[in-house]
Amino acid sequence: MPDCLRRIALASRVMSDLAGVWQQQNISLTTKIRLYSARVMSVLLYGAETWTLAEQEWLKFQAFYMNCHRHILDVMWYDFVTNESVCTTTGLADIRNIVWQRRLGLFGHIAPAASALDVCCNSKDFTPPDTTWRQPPRGRPRHSWLRQVCRDTDMSATDALTLAQDRDSWRAVTMASGLGAQ
Repeated sequence: MPDCLRRIALASRVMSDLAGVWQQQNISLTTKIRLYSARVMSVLLYGAETWTLAEQEWLKFQAFYMNCHRHILDVMWYDFVTNESVCTTTGLADIRNIVWQRRLGLFGHIAPAASALDVCCNSKDFTPPDTTWRQPPRGRPRHSWLRQVCRDTDMSATDALTLAQDRDSWRAVTMASGLGAQ
């Protein structure tokens, strides 16, 4: 997906623009992480709410994400520090969890007012609409954004839409710590 590489390249540029900040010893790690979240992550995850990525793209994002963390902490590859300990030190969540929360937040935002989404959910709980239905042509994404939301929440589109009507219940689903069925 060319947009993935473009997002990584733009975020990499921001990361390199801030290279002087990462090298400063008198700036606390908390400040560096807040700056990273505000500047780099906002560029990297712009529009992430609408993405349906394959595993290869997720691995590219995860590699860039961990590279940034290691750069902020000044951890070299030959130091043999695990990704888990780097994430524990920085205190940031996994990139999939961040995108997952954003995607479900967008669904919860548009669901109460979207009658077209209601019609789509009621008519297509991912069963063929009639006997003339055919598989989409090659090259298209294997699943839609709505199907990705259903995979994230482990429920049907109709159930997710019904649950999203109640903001407090949907917020509890969105803020859940684990990922849905990836």
